Amino acid sequence: MRAFSNRAGHEFLLTAPQHPKLRARLSGLCQSAGDGSFQAFGVQLVPEDKAILVPGVAYSIQPINTSETYRWVVAPDMTLLTFKE
Repeated sequence: MRAFSNRAGHEFLLTAPQHPKLRARLSGLCQSAGDGSFQAFGVQLVPEDKAILVPGVAYSIQPINTSETYRWVVAPDMTLLTFKE
């Protein structure tokens, strides 16, 4: 997990039709079950884009891959739904 995260891109775009693109970055948070059955990485919006996030909108996440070997792959139907705090 560490080897991958050190080499893969750390930047992502969140997109939704008729809404501005939002920029996000790896936060440094990593969670793992220890046996390889579950791994997760935390991502945060860049501070400047938090104000334009629209609660209730389904955003798609698009990795900005910077390596041909260490690449993020996201399921085509993957969406992130945000809620009001």
